[in-house]
This record gives sequence, structure tokens and C-alpha cells, in this order.
Amino acid sequence: MSVESTLNEIRQGFEFSYTADKREEWRSKQQLVSDLLDGVLEDDCDGFALYCWHECRDRGLKARLVFCRTETGGGHLVCEHDGWVLDNRYTWVRSKDELPYTWISISGYSPSEAWHRVTNNNKERTE
Repeated sequence: MSVESTLNEIRQGFEFSYTADKREEWRSKQQLVSDLLDGVLEDDCDGFALYCWHECRDRGLKARLVFCRTETGGGHLVCEHDGWVLDNRYTWVRSKDELPYTWISISGYSPSEAWHRVTNNNKERTE
């Protein structure tokens, strides 16, 4: 199975219902799963990206979280693996080059790794 297919399987594995920031906290996978009501995750982009990040890790895929600015200037969080992005604004995985976002900072691959500022829009070079 290709990486793109696996990521699409993750994306299609649950329904997502956007709810504006009720709380600004990042929850564990257990907390996110406990919030799934009949297969629907009700949360904001943070909850969506974190859930996808956990699913990627459970499948052996190294994933990162990316904080970006959308085309309208709003802050947004997505989950990225090898240039493919899981994003609550789209029903299918997208290449990072297809998205109208400016990447601001990116996490490391493990929870203990620091976040890095992206210095060259959507590229891997960071400061």
C-alpha cells in the first residue's frame, strides 16, 4: 500500500465535525478517542491534526505537526508525512505543494523534539 493510500485511509477512517476552539489544549490519543461519538470527532484543527498524528505513529509512519497560515491569514495546524498533508479542511490527503498555506513552524518527529521555525516557505530548511 502506498503512503498516500495509507494516509487517505487514516483520513477516511473517521468523520470530523469542526468546532471552534473550545479549549486550547492538546490531548492524548486516549482523550481524543474517548471524544469520538459514533465515529465523529468534534474538535478544531488541533484535535484533527493530533488525532491524525497519533494514527500515523500507530501505523509506523513518522509524522510531524505543522503550524501554518491559511490563505486568509488565520492560524492552522495540520499533520504532515513525507510531503503529504492531512488537513481537516480537505477530505483527501494533499501534497504540501497543493495547499495555499505558509508554513510557520514544524514539530520534530518525536514528541521530545523541539519545534522549528520554517525559514523558506514550505521547505525543509529551518532555523
